[in-house]
Amino acid sequence: NDVVTPPEKAEILAGFDAQVAEIQDQYDMGLITQEERHEAVVDMLAAVLNIALDYAWIFGVWGFPEWGIAGAAWATVVSLWAKTLVYFVLFLRPEAQRVFGTLTGFRCDLALMRRMLWFALPSGVQMLIEVSGPATSKALSSNLGGPMTFGLFERP
Repeated sequence: NDVVTPPEKAEILAGFDAQVAEIQDQYDMGLITQEERHEAVVDMLAAVLNIALDYAWIFGVWGFPEWGIAGAAWATVVSLWAKTLVYFVLFLRPEAQRVFGTLTGFRCDLALMRRMLWFALPSGVQMLIEVSGPATSKALSSNLGGPMTFGLFERP
């Protein structure tokens, strides 16, 4: 069994339970709205996911590979995408559609899209050139003296 439970597990979970109780108390006292309560809980759960994935990917436990610092980076990326997905689901809720009018009158305005592309495309191309220059230089120079190394493809 490769599952390693940190000795501080109960203390860590108690801390998160206390934070959820604090958020609920603030909501009950009228200090925050229901939407703010949802945001606080989602942010906290994303942090918990990040911590768990950090532990798993850095040290290679629970069937995850041991990736060290790259594992910490991937844990952050995955937890932030999970948080984004949860916020998107909250955005699509019928209550949000009723209160905030989300997705009402949604249509593709081609004339507006053309105008946006007309003004945004030049700066987007400029940014692409500025960002791709150093990356291209690194790729070309690394072929001269050794293997090409980019942070995402390196294994610890």
